[in-house]
Amino acid sequence: MRPYVLGENAYVVLDGELDFSRRTELVAALPDAAALRNVVINLTRVTYIDSFMLGSLVQFRANFIAGGGKPESIMLVLPRTGILERTFELTGLNKLFSIAYVETADTVDDVPAAAK
Repeated sequence: MRPYVLGENAYVVLDGELDFSRRTELVAALPDAAALRNVVINLTRVTYIDSFMLGSLVQFRANFIAGGGKPESIMLVLPRTGILERTFELTGLNKLFSIAYVETADTVDDVPAAAK
């Protein structure tokens, strides 16, 4: 898990199995939501996500909005097909978050050039 923060913008890459056992890593990877205006969370390398981690993303969104952020300014990047797409559909979180679906071959886990 890697966060990249540039001013009020953040790009966070999450990977592997995201379950309760990795909660400390997630807290460390997610920057202070109230201090941000734009957030991209890349989940394309996540192989599993449990309800605790989904709840953590929802809480991050709530903190972001409470800090003055606009809900549409949080973008999740998900693979077009697979377990994550299905999980977000079944839970309805695909309606709560702005989501960019990408082909897995198109994903990049590195920081965008503009943030370097």
